[in-house]
Amino acid sequence: MENYALAGLGLLIVFNILISLVIYKRNDFETFQKVAQIVLVWLLPVIGGAGILIFYKSIDKPIRKPESFAKRTEGSSSWQDEP
Repeated sequence: MENYALAGLGLLIVFNILISLVIYKRNDFETFQKVAQIVLVWLLPVIGGAGILIFYKSIDKPIRKPESFAKRTEGSSSWQDEP
């Protein structure tokens, strides 16, 4: 039982170190924001790290350009089709 607890603690420490490195290497945040995020990861180990990863994933999503609202399709019977 003690070995499982040590293994879990070791995995938790490795996870926190990896998340801290990810935060440190990002260039889109100021130093204060990075420090605050790293502190959050270490104060709330699993929840903080997972939350930061989800947050970064949502930021990194490419924003799709919406298609034109008034896009004309073939065979359309809108009022603009009439001469």
